[in-house]
Amino acid sequence: MKTERIFTFLFGLILLLISLLAVLMTVSGTTILDYLENFLRGTNERLLLGIIGVIGILSGLFIIRKTFKVPEPTQTEVIVTSLGQVKITISTLESMANKVARQITGVRETLTKVKSTPGGIAIFMQVSLTPEINIPEVTSQIQNELKEYFAKVAGIEVEEVRILVTKLNEAKNKPEKSRLQ
Repeated sequence: MKTERIFTFLFGLILLLISLLAVLMTVSGTTILDYLENFLRGTNERLLLGIIGVIGILSGLFIIRKTFKVPEPTQTEVIVTSLGQVKITISTLESMANKVARQITGVRETLTKVKSTPGGIAIFMQVSLTPEINIPEVTSQIQNELKEYFAKVAGIEVEEVRILVTKLNEAKNKPEKSRLQ
């Protein structure tokens, strides 16, 4: 977001300078080539003009790229009724997925990304598990619970659930073993 503001500022500044130059040429009767010839007599001025040119090219490329970039959806359609549409934000779906996963025994921490797909949603989740559990069983349980939960509660079809196990952490309330035993 910050880079967008910088490039928008630079674009506005360049547009302002070009407009001022056009007005100045109209009033004084000289051409832009006269100004450029006087400006480019020194080496430092040519270097400055080159830097301005590179900044202009980068700004233009950034703006063109942003023009064609498809914005990521912030909500997904759930139900269409005779009274209208019901939509849920992606952040709400991510919170729901985290809540479901954390209720499963052995799951310590979750980090979830939900993407809207044509047929429903895709869930990408990073989990931290306790070390004493069976990883294939727990991850399969997470996938099944998420699919059932979203179908039941939100009426959304879960097309895919990808899970990445990032850590194995000890349980919080587990008493520490004595090192003397």
